[in-house]
Amino acid sequence: MNTKLATMAAVVSMSVSFAALANHHGDHDKSEYDIVKVAQHDERFSTFVTALEAAGMGDALDKDGSYTVFAPTNDAFAALPEGTLDALLDDTDQLRTILSYHVVADEIASSDVPEEQTAIETINGGQLQVQASYGNVMVNTATVVHADIEASNGVIHGIDAVIVPAE
Repeated sequence: MNTKLATMAAVVSMSVSFAALANHHGDHDKSEYDIVKVAQHDERFSTFVTALEAAGMGDALDKDGSYTVFAPTNDAFAALPEGTLDALLDDTDQLRTILSYHVVADEIASSDVPEEQTAIETINGGQLQVQASYGNVMVNTATVVHADIEASNGVIHGIDAVIVPAE
C-alpha cells in the first residue's frame, strides 16, 4: 500500500514538473523573449550565441518579424575540425555568411516541414533543403535535434551540424 502511494505521489510530482517546464518553454517564451534572448538562456546554444555576437548579428535576430533559425548546438560546433571555429570567429565576413545561411525570414514549425524535399530561401539568398522523414526533420545534411523552441519573433530548431552554403 505504501509503495502504491509513493508511486502515485511520484507520478503527480513528475506531472507537475512537466507542466511547469512546458509553461516555461511554451507560450510564455513566445510572448516575451526574442530569438537571441531565448538562445542566450539555453545552454545548448552558447557557442551559437558567441558566434552571433562575433559576427555582429545579434541585432538582426532581436527585431520584430518572423524568423526560423536552424541553430547548430554546442555539440555541432564541437564536431567541426579542430581550429575551424576559431578561424570563423576571426573571419567575421565568412562567419556572417554561414550564420545567415541558418536563418529563414519566415516562421516554420517542424510540423509544417513536408515529407518531400523542399527548398527554402535563407536570409543570405541561399537555399536550404528541408524534409520530414521517418519522424526526423532534415536540413541539408543536418538533423533537427531540438524542435520548435518558440520566441516572440520566430522559432529555433537546434540542429546537429553546422551547415555551410555551397560556393
